[in-house]
Amino acid sequence: MARKKSWGLRGLLAAFAAVLVALAALPATALAAYTTQTGNITVSNVHQNETVTLYKVVDFSYVSSSNTVDWEFTADFGIGRVEYRDAEDDGTAIKGYANTMASYVLDSDNNFSPSYIHSDVVEPNQTSVTFNGLEDGEYLIIVTPTGGSTRIYDRAIAKLEPVQGDDGNWTLANDDVDMEMKSIEQPPVDKTINGENGPVSDYKPGDEVPFTITSVIPAYPADAINERFAIGDTMSDGLSFNNDIAVTVRPAAGGQETPLAEGIHYSLTPADGLNGKTFEIVFDYDAISNYAGWTVEVTYSATVGDAALSGPIENNEATVQFARDPYVAGDYDTDEDEVKLYTYTIQIQKIDKDSTTTYLTATFDVRTDASDPNTSVGAITTNADNQGMGSISDLPAGTYFLVETDAPEGYQLDTTPIPVTINAVTEGDAQEADLIVTLGNAITNTKTPSLPVTGGEGTIAITATGVVLIAGAAALIVRARRQHNN
Repeated sequence: MARKKSWGLRGLLAAFAAVLVALAALPATALAAYTTQTGNITVSNVHQNETVTLYKVVDFSYVSSSNTVDWEFTADFGIGRVEYRDAEDDGTAIKGYANTMASYVLDSDNNFSPSYIHSDVVEPNQTSVTFNGLEDGEYLIIVTPTGGSTRIYDRAIAKLEPVQGDDGNWTLANDDVDMEMKSIEQPPVDKTINGENGPVSDYKPGDEVPFTITSVIPAYPADAINERFAIGDTMSDGLSFNNDIAVTVRPAAGGQETPLAEGIHYSLTPADGLNGKTFEIVFDYDAISNYAGWTVEVTYSATVGDAALSGPIENNEATVQFARDPYVAGDYDTDEDEVKLYTYTIQIQKIDKDSTTTYLTATFDVRTDASDPNTSVGAITTNADNQGMGSISDLPAGTYFLVETDAPEGYQLDTTPIPVTINAVTEGDAQEADLIVTLGNAITNTKTPSLPVTGGEGTIAITATGVVLIAGAAALIVRARRQHNN
């Protein structure tokens, strides 16, 4: 009778060995170890000498239990993980998150880790900068323009994201990223006098000077928290504001002007609350947002005062304030433009024709038409006690004629018109001395010939001489008669 086999311990070991042999024959699935990946980020479409800064805002880490890579923010930006990942393909949302992150990293109170910051300056004549050997992660890019620049760069986020291939090895989805930056021009400011950028030399005391400030209404995003846009003006002491502001907008491509109304589109701050400014217009962005990109013009006038000093009228400056970062409250930049108003001085000297050290006092009428006294713009009186000097100030450029109306005592009046031409100075940095026109030669006067005065010493001398001559003649006549009689 056959006996049934028993497996026993020896049988179990043999079976286990068979299983191991079978498993060894199957294809291997390796659990490849993860190592940190590195790549390069090139930031392009920037300008020389600008500063480009990368802030690591997302860090990747390996999860060995699941052989996956997870991620986390490098700081508490106040952004939800789910919302951030869901917005991966939404450019507008990512731009908003980039601005939120920028507000955080630029706030020194948040102490963003320096180990997450990489910065470089664009080389001369270059339009890009490359950061090599960056660890995998996501990087916020902020470009800081050079001083005086009118560019405002969008913030961007570049990704060096690790992915696992079919062979189980980890690589970067893109290890050489090129981020082309986008920028817009900040609102410009241009101040003119009657359409001229200056310096302007056409006005004198009492004249009204027409000013225009031109800018462009900025385009702020719908979720902006900083929508500052303001236009201000500062006038010198030589100008008196006429409180006649008018504000209009027109399409960038040209077209009909649309007037804006105070109290609806903007508020007007008077001088007494502006620390030296003449006025400031603060726009209500919600009321003007439909005009984003349009040209805005502010027109007004001022009167040149009698007390204005001859020379450049300084501090005649317009300013535009705008939010460089619309996601940072209270953060705005200021741009300015100045137009100078020049007035001039004519300076003369009066001396004796025969003695250059004899200084004289005389008065000249200053006219724009030599033969018409009604064209007088003032007078010059020279001073004998001040080396015969005299002047007239606050004149616009042009040709004038000096006509003597009061001669020095003892001198002949010379009414011959003396032409003086004031050429407009075009240099924007002219000093007061550059605006004084001095005649090359002193103006001379001739003494009046001396005439005898009744009862004077001259009369006595002449009378005495006459008596002597008459007496001599009589003596000669008497002598001649006596000789004749003899």
